[in-house]
Amino acid sequence: ALAFCCGIYLVWHGGWPIFLLGLCSVAAGLAYTGGPRPIAYSALGELFVWLFFGLGAVMGSYYLQTLRLDWAAFAAASMVGLFAAAVIVVNNYRDLDSDRKIGKNTLAVRIGRGASQAEYALLLFAPYLLLPLLAWLSHSGWGVGLPLLSLPLALSLWQRFRREQPGPAFNLILAQTAQLQLGFGILLSIGLLL
Repeated sequence: ALAFCCGIYLVWHGGWPIFLLGLCSVAAGLAYTGGPRPIAYSALGELFVWLFFGLGAVMGSYYLQTLRLDWAAFAAASMVGLFAAAVIVVNNYRDLDSDRKIGKNTLAVRIGRGASQAEYALLLFAPYLLLPLLAWLSHSGWGVGLPLLSLPLALSLWQRFRREQPGPAFNLILAQTAQLQLGFGILLSIGLLL
């Protein structure tokens, strides 16, 4: 009820684009683990997380602040969404064997452990590779490089992801991947303000 009340104000302020984003987000949230074919049990989980926890959340927030969209916001939103998708990869990699047994055809089940390791690396390091593009699109200075301070944690997570046996140890990798996303986002926000 509280979220609905906040939503009314946001729709009043942002207009029909925010109303449409809100409807799509609610529908995606319900479809993620509910319905006859839950998204979380398919190969589309990472894509939907990137779309809604990256593009939808960040670009929606940016639109509410500025009432416009631009390519710099898209690049920043993509970075945040890639980290969110990396969290899903850790979860699905950890649960691959049990998911396969019960018919959850996540992307990890479909592509296997080796390709999932490559996917995790791509999702983990692509945001760093996008920093120069964001600097160019946003006409920002050196501050956009501030998220590079989190790169050692990303490297450590990648090494542990490859070495650890799937199981309880992956709970910590999952939590730290989410912490990396938060840290990267905070550093990026500060960097863009400098």
